[in-house]
Order: sequence, then structure tokens, then C-alpha cells
Amino acid sequence: MLRTYRRRGRHQANMSFKELNLPEPLLRALDDAGYVTPTPIQSDAIPPALLGRDVLGRAKTGTGKTAAFSLPILARMTSTPAPGSSEHAGEEGDESSPRGKSGRAPHHPTRKGQDRPGRVIRALVLTPTRELAVQNEEAFQAYGKYLDVKVLAVYGGMPIDRQMKKLKAGIDVVIATPGRLLDHLSRHTIDLRHVDFFVLDEVDRMFDMGFIQDVRKIIAKIPEDRQTLLFSATMSSEVQRLAERVQKNAVLVEVGEQQKPTDTVTQYIFPVPRDRKHELLRTILENEQWDMVLCFCATKDMAEFLTRRLHHYGIDAAELHSNKSQKERKDALDGFKNGEHRVLVATDIAARGLDIDGISHVVNFDVPRNAEDYIHRIGRTGRADATGDAVTFVAFDEEEFMDRIEQHIGTKLERRRYKDFDHGVGRFEPAGKNTLNRLRGGRRSAKRRYV
Repeated sequence: MLRTYRRRGRHQANMSFKELNLPEPLLRALDDAGYVTPTPIQSDAIPPALLGRDVLGRAKTGTGKTAAFSLPILARMTSTPAPGSSEHAGEEGDESSPRGKSGRAPHHPTRKGQDRPGRVIRALVLTPTRELAVQNEEAFQAYGKYLDVKVLAVYGGMPIDRQMKKLKAGIDVVIATPGRLLDHLSRHTIDLRHVDFFVLDEVDRMFDMGFIQDVRKIIAKIPEDRQTLLFSATMSSEVQRLAERVQKNAVLVEVGEQQKPTDTVTQYIFPVPRDRKHELLRTILENEQWDMVLCFCATKDMAEFLTRRLHHYGIDAAELHSNKSQKERKDALDGFKNGEHRVLVATDIAARGLDIDGISHVVNFDVPRNAEDYIHRIGRTGRADATGDAVTFVAFDEEEFMDRIEQHIGTKLERRRYKDFDHGVGRFEPAGKNTLNRLRGGRRSAKRRYV
């Protein structure tokens, strides 16, 4: 049974982080980072999380979900005695504690024993990608800069020995991808028996990427008496069922509309023959001031091909896909963020969880087969209060997939011609009665041909 905790009027622009009753060291770190006003998901999720409640949060990409779970975890970790402290004696069963009132056993981070040596892993964050793991690590470190908290991200593509050495020295918060965490568990280099705070970040992507079975194996290794925070951009039936199994008496926090692309993104389509897509992209980049472009391709081979073509045209571009080493992926991301590369060419899998501010345009060089992937892609721009454009190049044989996407989002997208570019013969009809009827399930036969 989920309790809905909806956004109220006081959680608006005039609210500050100080009103959330966060500890002073966290407020100092937020001030250093220039953060004053919490986003809606933060202002709604942080209060119940500070009380020790389980939280199931849904909000679109770019709305600050990382701070919504990292801040209360850091606050609760610092407000409870360190492992081995005698301050816990006699506290078990205190009905005045927030956990007691929530209907679960009172929450004591050191309840498993008073003889634990050194640091133990008290918080575990699972993420679907290494990029998101690194970003979460950076967030925890930034927010906890004035706290005695050690954070480590563990993920594939990096030497495991280096991670093992840091784990042996003692870590408080582990942020991990499922595969690498299971590797550590099999080597007995990570101990999850003392975890009190568990986060599943980007839950919907865990399902999309086929990680859910690994996630279930990991959950079985964590104590049942814990605080569990689940965050997702969409709330599918699978996500809800998982939440019901792993959470207790959870607070449901929903911000924004479900399954609708962000209102800050302008979406449109360029019908174009498949073999002329790279020429169209070149023409646009040579004539428009698109400074930070994230371009999605369906395959690694296409990403490599497009990157080579852009280099041939004299356009700075980097590629991001699973054939690249972790160092190469990091270099590509860093170069894109600092403006060294104008274009980042990526596949869906490699780009999962990307959190990059300032992306002006997302280009769907290939139409995604899954409508949810389309929503995830265009969510890379227009983040938070910024605006952006999502442009899709649609070949004749991709119209069927585009139709499904339009049905899913409930919107007929504008089909444009780029000035002085020969698009051939395609679908350029405006969104009118006939096309809207077709979106509702009817089909209109028509011969369409690209020349």
C-alpha cells in the first residue's frame, strides 16, 4: 500500500534547502555548489526520507533525483552513532522514533552488533550504468565534503584490484552497477550485511537493460530491516510490482506527468533517405549554431561510421558505445562536457543515465524501436528548467516505428524540410484530421517513396 505524497504549494521557488531541516554540513556543501532552491522531487522526497520512510519517487530525467536520495542518506548517516558506539544501548523498540511510527521496526544503523571493526558499508546505491555510478559518486562526495563519509563507485571496465584495495580500507557508501557488484560478492570483497540504506536508481532502465534478475540476487543479500528508496523516470507496472516486494509502507512521490516528454523540449522530424542522413546532419551543423549535440545511433557500427564521417567533414565528434574502454568513454564524456567535442555520438546502452547539462540538441540519427527509448533519449536535453530540441531523422522504412512513438506520446510531430536540402519524396503532411485518426488506430494506405 503506497501513500501518495503530492507536491504542495509551499514546495515552490521560494522554498530553500534550509527549510528541509538538513544538517549544517550538508547546507554548507549545497551553498558551495550554488544550490539554494530544491526541485519539486527533492522538496517532496527528502522530508519522508529524513524520517526513515521508504520512498518510491517518479520524476522526469534532469529534475534532481540524485540529491533527493543522497542528501537524506547522508543526513541520517551523520545523525546516528558510528559503528560500535554504545549510544544505541536500550534504544531498540523506541516507539517515538520515526521508524517506529511508520509501522516498521525502529531503524538503528548499528543494530547488527557492537563489535564491528572499522567502517562498514551502510549505504548501497544500484545504478544501471557506469556513467551514472560515477555521477552519483561525485554527487555524494560533493554533498558530503564536510562529513566523515567515504564513498566508492564500483563498476566494470576498471581494474577490480584497485576497487578491492579501497574496499579493504573501509567504505561507508558503495555505488555500483549490478554486474560488478555480483563479481565482488562472489569474491567476498564486499559485505552487505550491515546495509541500512538501499537505493535503486533509474529502476525503469534496470528492467529495460535486463538487469532485474541481478538486482533481485543483490537484494537477497541485504538485511530486510533497511530503508529502501526507489527512483524512476517512469512508473510501469513492473516497477510498481518490484516496489511492492522490496519496500514497506512506502511514500509515493510523483512529480510531473507520466509518460510524456518534457514540455521544455521542442520535437520535430526530418524525413530523409537513409543513405542521406549523414549529409543532412552535416548540412545542419555547418549552417546552424548547434553547440552541444548528442546524436543517437542504433548500433555501434553506425556510431563509428557517423563519427568518422563527421571527422571527415571537419566537425569535432566523439563516440560513446560498449566497444570503447572505460577510459575512452570517460575522455569522450569529459571532452563533450568541456566543449572540446561539438557532437557526442552514442548508442542507447552506452548513454543510459547520462546527466550532462547544456545539451542543446538531441538528434535521433536512427529511430528507436522502443517508444520508451525515445522518451529517454530526448530527456537528455531540456533538463530541469532549460530548453532544447529533439530532432529525428526518419527514413521510409522507419515510419512504422515513428508512428508507434507518436501513438505512445499522444502527439503528432511536425515534419519539416531543411532549407535548400533535397529530402526526396517523403511524408510531410501537417498534423490534421486524417493523421490524427490514423494515430488512434486506423491506417491510411498511401504510396510513399524516397528518391
